[in-house]
Amino acid sequence: MIGYEDRPERSAEIAICEIMGAYVKTSSSRIGHGVHPWSDPAIHDAFYEDFLGLDATDFHVYAVEWTPTHIDFYLDNQKTRTIEESPNYPMQFMLGIYERPDNQIGLSNAGSYPKKFIVDYFRAYQPLSGYSD
Repeated sequence: MIGYEDRPERSAEIAICEIMGAYVKTSSSRIGHGVHPWSDPAIHDAFYEDFLGLDATDFHVYAVEWTPTHIDFYLDNQKTRTIEESPNYPMQFMLGIYERPDNQIGLSNAGSYPKKFIVDYFRAYQPLSGYSD
């Protein structure tokens, strides 16, 4: 999720999951999650990449509970992390796939085209208490 970016201070991102294909194996995958401030001075960068014992090509449930004071991250219905800060403005969901060369491991544009990004389902809820706008 990312702020509307109509003003610089409304530009933070909540990254629910970022999967780097070069780090996906049947026994483990590197999964990124957290917040990026971009131009929001109220948010500090808190982004994490963890190697987890799962195959990211299988279906998994990635989720966040976004509250006015903190963000809880979940993977397959298990809380994995709490970040004690939270953007306080409307945000938009963005689902996407992109690629970039990873010079650290020597991969560039690996794989055949077209690329696939299969989503089994997507669900969002309106917060119980509104955020200031």
